[in-house]
Amino acid sequence: MGKEEHDVARACEATCGEGSARDTKRKRGGGSAESDAKPLVAAIRRHDWAACEALMVGEDGPRYLRHKNAKGMTPVMMAVNGCCGSAKARLLELMLGHGGVESLAERAQGKTAADMALAQNHHGLAARLRALEPHDEPGRCRLCGEKFKPRGRTPLHFLGDRVHQGTETNALIRTFYVDHASAVEVMSGPIFHRVNSCIGFRKELSETMAVVMALAQEMVAVTERCGDAGGDGDGSGDAPGRIPGASHEAVGVDWGAAATCSSDWHVLDLCCGKSLTASATALLLPDALVTCVDRCDPSQLPHYTEAGLESRVKYVQVDILAAEDAAGVDPFLDAMAAAHRGSRRPRLAVLGVHCCGALSARAVEVFTTLDADALFLLPCCLPRKDDVRFPDAIFSTSIQEEQYARWADHLMHEAQRRNGTTADAAPVTDVISIKNILVSARRSSTPALPAPTEHAS
Repeated sequence: MGKEEHDVARACEATCGEGSARDTKRKRGGGSAESDAKPLVAAIRRHDWAACEALMVGEDGPRYLRHKNAKGMTPVMMAVNGCCGSAKARLLELMLGHGGVESLAERAQGKTAADMALAQNHHGLAARLRALEPHDEPGRCRLCGEKFKPRGRTPLHFLGDRVHQGTETNALIRTFYVDHASAVEVMSGPIFHRVNSCIGFRKELSETMAVVMALAQEMVAVTERCGDAGGDGDGSGDAPGRIPGASHEAVGVDWGAAATCSSDWHVLDLCCGKSLTASATALLLPDALVTCVDRCDPSQLPHYTEAGLESRVKYVQVDILAAEDAAGVDPFLDAMAAAHRGSRRPRLAVLGVHCCGALSARAVEVFTTLDADALFLLPCCLPRKDDVRFPDAIFSTSIQEEQYARWADHLMHEAQRRNGTTADAAPVTDVISIKNILVSARRSSTPALPAPTEHAS
């Protein structure tokens, strides 16, 4: 294998998931079903540029250019990522001239070919590919080119049908659809296709609503205790009770009061994923400032700017498990502190849904380090058994439900280590998951906010 061919193979392996050993086997006659089913992809993998050209200019070229490799990459993406070596420019021109433009809106790992070019600092190529993306074809988002569900019906719509037909009895889900029709309408639109088309939407919505309802109740309770909204509270008194799991509708939430109180609050949605929890928080608590936090590409989130929420929903892309740098600075905690300072909101709540393993411990760490007012956490997977930071007692039983309960109990006690903190860990039975323990923490007594300063006119 020559040096250029070797370099191209390494590029394929690193960016496209193509192994040079497998390619060598095919060159020796091993072959594969892919050669027949996806001939252009196979030709790129074996670096047969003459075959690539012949396939693209043939009558089946446009069809071959829509095929994808094992990582979901189209031939254009593979070329952009360096799998075509010195033939890249020539092959890209052939691809774009023989039907490759129709594949430019496709995504692999959340990125289009233009996104991939931009990530490699090929700004001119990125701009050209972006301009060619077919965003206006039926079934695609006009903003990002992502495909929609058939006929515009998403899991959010189908679940709403069940609610209105009376066949959906889950109290958390019914609260979302029945009490927040305007928010449902907004989230049903194409701008929110990232969240309204989620797989497992019913389960995820129940988890989100458990956390958002707990937050809304806490906002109201803090205001009542402290007199933030003109009351006569003195900042003392018992912490509000957790949301009982048996029936959230029986407890209820004063959503009007919560909306009024929300202007004091900055909410961190950790491990936000596609940000269903952040979306619900922003729409149900319309004056709260929400910061979504994750390491995924921003393209995975809804189009908050087009939804008119750019001033209240921000995104911080950071590795939550990042280690301290050489100067001893924790980049994640430093980013969270900066985000809260920039929010200019006096109250801080930390939310976590699907924080797996050590990620839940980091959520508790944010709560204690930033001296947050509230924490609402639905932990997911357990930490690694060999992680010495966590008690061995978690795994001293082989019963998984008991392991999960002990993990939630550990997180609760870690939150309580902060002075003046009341914490709880209890199951929310309306959450559609066996991992339904809500870990909540709050100040035992909350100081009132200073009275607003009156300026002379």
